[in-house]
Amino acid sequence: MIGRALRKIMAHSNHFKESSGYATQVRTMLLTFIELGYEVALSAFHGQAGYFDPACEIAPGITIPVYPAGQHAYGGDSVGMHARHWGADLVISLMDQWAMSHETLDGIPYAAWMPVDTVNEANPKCALGLHDANSLATWRATVPIAMSQYGHQVLTGWQAEFNKINPPNLNRRTPVLYVPHAIDTETFKPHPHRDEMREAMGIDDRFAVSLVAANRDKARKQFPAQMAAFRRFHARHAKGDGVPVLMLHTEEDNPHGMNLRRMAERIGLPAGSYRFSAQYLLAAGMIEDWRVAGTMSAADLGTQAAAAEGFGLPIAETLACGTPVVVADHPVTRQVAGPGGWFADAEDVWATGHEAWWRALRAESLLKIYETAWQGCWGKDPKAGRAYETRRAAARQHVVDNFAVDVVRDQHWVPVLKQLGEHFGMD
Repeated sequence: MIGRALRKIMAHSNHFKESSGYATQVRTMLLTFIELGYEVALSAFHGQAGYFDPACEIAPGITIPVYPAGQHAYGGDSVGMHARHWGADLVISLMDQWAMSHETLDGIPYAAWMPVDTVNEANPKCALGLHDANSLATWRATVPIAMSQYGHQVLTGWQAEFNKINPPNLNRRTPVLYVPHAIDTETFKPHPHRDEMREAMGIDDRFAVSLVAANRDKARKQFPAQMAAFRRFHARHAKGDGVPVLMLHTEEDNPHGMNLRRMAERIGLPAGSYRFSAQYLLAAGMIEDWRVAGTMSAADLGTQAAAAEGFGLPIAETLACGTPVVVADHPVTRQVAGPGGWFADAEDVWATGHEAWWRALRAESLLKIYETAWQGCWGKDPKAGRAYETRRAAARQHVVDNFAVDVVRDQHWVPVLKQLGEHFGMD
């Protein structure tokens, strides 16, 4: 690769036509690279199987090659083969690094845009999840790209500790880079006719709380704790104006997650106190981003109090719509929510498999924040009103200043791609 220009970049992630957060980010990343003058392709380990599409439309009038999934669940058996077939100068994956097998990437410049969601204050050198650490230790040529400032701190510290015991090969230290996720602030923005939309949704006289999350595991998103706190909160304000309603944009049931409708019933949420997005349209990927943005904008509060986030796209998207958000206190969500967020007290909970800690919210603290936000909207408490309006006023600007697409492109991707080229000996 010495002396060769960095020209062709292959991403490895979900297909950009899926409705997941990573799909949204890989699409934004690839379009950013095209805008910067690079040729791009996608190795889609999920969302396309059994065929190669040489000209898949990623935006009106723009097509790119998309390679299919292999036999391995996360495409480690095929990504290097795809990269060689297309002639990629660099592969950038967007996925959990622990799931990546690297055998076919031998000899191919590779960077991992990866989440870090575990904590370990008592033993910081072990804050990185065990399987992520093993993956990076096994395949030392990987250049990690953190998606949060906290992740960058953890990866830098881990690498320093690792290099004390295992000095770098070829006298070349692997850099640790940082690129946050990018938010389309032209799609995720306050709705110009919010009052009329709320009336059409039947929530004009209610305190609406939105929860947007993938129902794909049984612990991370803290659905039971958030529902239980909301049940108690709803019981306090079940009559009159401002009756709370929980709007869930997620699958009601998933074999990898939980049966959330049954959970809501057994926790004791009354009928009419919660509603799910249209399940068929959600499963079929027919709910466009602008519709999700409308729900976020219509809400009075976003509840995104997960135990762990690599970044937390719905947090930033909700804020971009001008809606304050409550999160569990975690170093990643501290950065992403910023001045538009409330931070529920949380305690360490062991993340089996990662062999480090997540941060599980405390229900009493979450309930107190729900109450403060309600009082800020519907009550007569001046202090709560000021707290609410301060966060609402700061929410969107925080995202525009830090995570807008042009900010991420100019302040992060441009210098990071330059560093990657220099590290791998490309002009």
